[in-house]
Amino acid sequence: MFFIGLVVSMLFSSVSAQGEWHQVNVPITSIWTVPWETFGPFTYPAWGWPTEPGVVALKEHDSQLVLHERVIDLGDSRNAGMLHVAIPSQPDAEGKPGEGYINKEHVVPCGKQTFNTIMVVQALATKIYAGRRSNGTQAVFGSVLQHNELYTVGGQVVFTQSNSTVAMVDKCDVRVITAELESLDELRAVVCANALKFVGMPYCWGGRSPFVGDFTPVPAIELEIPTSVDCSGLIHLVMHSVGLTIPRNAGPQAACMQPVEPIAMQPGDIFYFKPLVAGGTRHVLMYLGNNQAIEAFGGLGAQSSVCISNVVDRFGVALSAMKNGMVLFADHPTRKCEVTCGSFLNNPEKLQAMRDAFLANVGYQA
Repeated sequence: MFFIGLVVSMLFSSVSAQGEWHQVNVPITSIWTVPWETFGPFTYPAWGWPTEPGVVALKEHDSQLVLHERVIDLGDSRNAGMLHVAIPSQPDAEGKPGEGYINKEHVVPCGKQTFNTIMVVQALATKIYAGRRSNGTQAVFGSVLQHNELYTVGGQVVFTQSNSTVAMVDKCDVRVITAELESLDELRAVVCANALKFVGMPYCWGGRSPFVGDFTPVPAIELEIPTSVDCSGLIHLVMHSVGLTIPRNAGPQAACMQPVEPIAMQPGDIFYFKPLVAGGTRHVLMYLGNNQAIEAFGGLGAQSSVCISNVVDRFGVALSAMKNGMVLFADHPTRKCEVTCGSFLNNPEKLQAMRDAFLANVGYQA
């Protein structure tokens, strides 16, 4: 396992010279694997498993970004309405920034601005107010608020935004992320508490955002961006919410977590399923403690949601009897998977590297 922060920081410097930095200026935007020539996938919700009837072309819906996350324009998009971008906050197993295409209207140039204080939204949604007559800007869970000055007034945090305007947000809705790590127990508790906020939300292929809206299809003439999480999107987003950068997808997440024996699992640790059938979809869950696990499950119909299950019911075997590499019917009643356990939260040195990577990606400078 490598030090994610070191590798990402090195690539952060090399990639930054290739294009202009932008940051998201809408609550949620989607990342696509292709530069759509029309609005295409923006016109329908992406809920459910890709093979489920009525779910269309979801394989191209790759991930999502929330307010103020940063990307780098690589400058070679074939569609003038979209940008081909590098995404330092969503690396692969080697620490290389993810890539994809985003709606050009959903980002603004930000240069290489730096900030000495970083907050991350912990509520599923909150409002940022700039002035007494402001209607507020919506910020969803995981949104990054970068600033250089802040103080509290009652239950509000008052801060200076990147555009030099003064704004405020409810103190209970945000978490200040510092270069100094919290205790391991605190990180585990917050990660699990944040994951629980997603229970009941629909599964969304490529999703990495809190679900907003009604869980019903919309007419194609409406420009709707799909929201909610897939399995690895949930894990990535809750780690991001406490200021840790990990790989975005299930396979790279498994490659970078530190192996843990099932009997030693602690809250916030990860179960990883690797299908025995070539080309099968990989899957991750988070252990909550007390023999419970949470996952964004891509089953059919009502089962396609973020849900909690008992470990014995889910795997057919207790943690005390489970071994890494054991083959179970873990992701589908008819498909066997190899199950392994691991953690991002049990090594202070690697945790510090992940925190350093997070801060570098959002423009922090002490």
